[in-house]
Amino acid sequence: MPDTLEYPYAAKRWTMLLAIAFFGVCGVFLVRAAMTNDRGLIIDGVITLSPPNATIAYWCLAAASAAFVVIGAAGLLASRSRTHVVRLTDTELTAPKSMFARNPTVVRLDDVRGVTLQEIHRQRLLTVRHAGGSLTIAQSMLPGRAAFDALADALNSRLQRRDAARGALPGFTGKA
Repeated sequence: MPDTLEYPYAAKRWTMLLAIAFFGVCGVFLVRAAMTNDRGLIIDGVITLSPPNATIAYWCLAAASAAFVVIGAAGLLASRSRTHVVRLTDTELTAPKSMFARNPTVVRLDDVRGVTLQEIHRQRLLTVRHAGGSLTIAQSMLPGRAAFDALADALNSRLQRRDAARGALPGFTGKA
């Protein structure tokens, strides 16, 4: 019987709520700064903006904050209405391309060209390059570190078995 790993794949609700609240508060302060601005702005001692340009910068940052609030709220609603999973079988890996994807991306293990495991600011990412592009799985979207490690290890061992059967070098790269 094939060994299948399956994990729920969704953003953590509290993390999303905190991000929405953070960018909402930032947006309120930036709108207030834009509406009452009468001064220039110096950014890192390198970029100097006149008062009108500083006001434009504040409005742009406020708009970006509002966009993050909208995207976060949409992501939170999408995670409530759809259940995504990451599934690894002996022949394929199935995962959503993004949290807004309606249908999962299915990658045949025979089509995998390489896998990279990387860490960016304590966020671990597993990127699978395949014939149709790439698929990235974030540790933060899985139930925990143990699930991420089990998935990465199982994928690595299956790709090593595939490569050994082909007489090729394994395609798993990057650092754990």
